[in-house]
Amino acid sequence: MNISSYQHHLALVLKKEESHLFRNSSFIVFAVVLLVLGFASSLFYYQYKKDEPLRQEVQYLQFINGSFNTTRQGIDETLASFKIAGAKIKFIDSSKESTPQAAGFYSLLDDTQRSIDKIETLQKSLKFQKNLIKKEEVPAKYQAVTGDITGFYDVSIDNLEAAKGEQQFASDMLTASGLSFYLPVLSDETMWASRDTKAIKKYYEDKKLEANTALTSLGKLSVPGDFQNYYNNQIAYLTLFVETGNKIIDILNKEDNKNPEVATQLEQAYQLLNAAKKQNEVTAQTLLVERLKVFDTKRSLERFAQINLVSQNLGSKLADFNQNQDQPKTDQVFTKLRSIYPAFLQGLQISPII
Repeated sequence: MNISSYQHHLALVLKKEESHLFRNSSFIVFAVVLLVLGFASSLFYYQYKKDEPLRQEVQYLQFINGSFNTTRQGIDETLASFKIAGAKIKFIDSSKESTPQAAGFYSLLDDTQRSIDKIETLQKSLKFQKNLIKKEEVPAKYQAVTGDITGFYDVSIDNLEAAKGEQQFASDMLTASGLSFYLPVLSDETMWASRDTKAIKKYYEDKKLEANTALTSLGKLSVPGDFQNYYNNQIAYLTLFVETGNKIIDILNKEDNKNPEVATQLEQAYQLLNAAKKQNEVTAQTLLVERLKVFDTKRSLERFAQINLVSQNLGSKLADFNQNQDQPKTDQVFTKLRSIYPAFLQGLQISPII
């Protein structure tokens, strides 16, 4: 009985010693793990702070790339809109002298306003991007290219302002001239076919008043140098219309000659009209050519040639920077973790904060 109790006592002592040893070992392991984690965290934090300048460079490079690409896209879209509008105007304006009204008047007026809106939107975007850059702390490495980009924005804004001025002038020319004189026509052939002298006289009396009003309105416009020929030919057409209208009215106010071999006053008036039409052919063709300048793609490309050249050079510089920019080592660790545990990390990123 005593022997059995002694053995039981020894077993209890051994168990206590084993339990104590296990606790001590667990504590030591836990302490070592904490020390390792603390040391690793310290190293990681040290490296993270050391990478801060690199991280700022990477973030700024991403920002400047986005700003620049947005601007290039806006300029390309604006140039594309000029090309579409120019093709539409050329198709509509190919009408002949007998066309009484121009179907393209409202179309062109709408296109010019759309272009003005596009240009103003792009200008606002450029100024906004420029102001954003001013608010950023620019890394020394990117000081030079940042200056190039802000200079590119300034040149773009100036060129767009000139383009907007031309679009506004085109719109003002249309409004001042009026729908009746969008195409440089001198007659309504259907009306002449009716041989109604009173209606013809009424037509030219009314149109003369419109033409004189248009001439007065045009006289108030400020004309860009490149569009002086357009303006001069529009004035020449309206002046010819008034002169032709006066002559036709004077002829029709006279009585027909009783001699049947002599042309009637209506026939004489129509002969005069045909002579005026021949004189007007050169003016009409010139007006079409000059009007197309507003949306001429080649001319627009020439205008923006400097912008495009600077844009290409800047694009190449940014591409080189993107290629050669060093990445923070701590960010590389996160990148590797994302590739190994994408679903896990994504879940952490989108998990709500409670």
